[in-house]
Amino acid sequence: MSESPQEVSVWERQRALWRDNHVGLILAVMLAILIVGMSVLAYRQNRFRPPRFPDSRALHSQSKATIVVTGGDEIPESEALSIRVSGAANPKGSMYLAIYESATGFNEPDKAIARLRQGIVDGQSKFVLRAKDLPAKVAIAAYHDENEDGELNHNAIGIPTERYGFSGNARGTFGPPPFNDCVIDRPASGAIDLYIR
Repeated sequence: MSESPQEVSVWERQRALWRDNHVGLILAVMLAILIVGMSVLAYRQNRFRPPRFPDSRALHSQSKATIVVTGGDEIPESEALSIRVSGAANPKGSMYLAIYESATGFNEPDKAIARLRQGIVDGQSKFVLRAKDLPAKVAIAAYHDENEDGELNHNAIGIPTERYGFSGNARGTFGPPPFNDCVIDRPASGAIDLYIR
């Protein structure tokens, strides 16, 4: 089937119009914008920024803790504060706990007012302290060191493979939560419950 002269002339007119409007230049600019845009997106998506999860240094270090954990026998019940950490997957290893009193020292082991370690019984650890030894507001971090290597272990992309948690049940999206999300009022006695996952 052949095209009519009128259809050919319309087609020729359209081609001439495109040619007159510098279609090649417009397409080249659009292609350049597309390539630059895709390059920027690819760079932003693929550049490696390791996630900031808490590490074991934030929870304990070689230096001595400023508060000593006791079995609770020496502390009168009216002054005793129990910090119960639940959620351990198994009884292996130890539970590490760090207590912070200010945002400036949060997740810095040398600025924690206490770094404590306990065994695990029935999926939980219990730390007994004298309540008046702690400030009125505290932030608590804990993790389950299953393999007793003294570190919060991470997988290849930086996500922790051992359970951890913070007071106030705070969780960070791309790292540890900020101090203000973790800070809680310290009771005069009784218990604080903290869950790790």
